[in-house]
Amino acid sequence: MEHHGRAASTSTEIRTVLNRAAFLDGVLWNTVNIAIVAWLLLRVLRRIEKIAPAAAHLPPR
Repeated sequence: MEHHGRAASTSTEIRTVLNRAAFLDGVLWNTVNIAIVAWLLLRVLRRIEKIAPAAAHLPPR
């Protein structure tokens, strides 16, 4: 009987560790995705800053 209780406890501990690992994996991937989006936005903003002065003299549409 005691053996069964220990196995259930170990199974629960393993599930807890796996859940925490999955959570941390999700946080890591979200951080990577946010960094990529920020980098892409900065690239676009830099290009707009380069184009804006050249387009300033064009007549409005």
